[in-house]
Amino acid sequence: MNAKEYLLQARYLDEHITSKTQQIASLNDLATKCTSTISDIPRNPNHGGSRMEDAILKIIDLEDGLKKDIEKLVDLKKEIMGVIHTVPNVEYQMLLEKRYLCFIT
Repeated sequence: MNAKEYLLQARYLDEHITSKTQQIASLNDLATKCTSTISDIPRNPNHGGSRMEDAILKIIDLEDGLKKDIEKLVDLKKEIMGVIHTVPNVEYQMLLEKRYLCFIT
C-alpha cells in the first residue's frame, strides 16, 4: 500500500459509514410505516416472535456495526493525523489534513 492509498482509507471508511447511515434510516422509515392488523381470530401459540420484532432486532444489529465502524474511523483518523504531523513543513501538514481528514479537494 502506497502513501496515497493509506491516507485515502479514512475517506472510504467515511463514505461506507455514510452509506450505512442512509440504509439504517431507510429501514427505520420502513419499520415505522408498518401497521399491525387487528383480528379476532386467535394467533397460533407456536408461532415465534413477530416479524416487526425481527426487523427491529436486525436494525439494531446494523446500528451496532455502524458504531464499530465509527470507532474504527476515529482511530484511523487519529493514526493518520499522527503520520501527517511527522511532515516537517506545517503548511504541508495543513494541506494533508484538509485533503485526507476533512476530505476537501
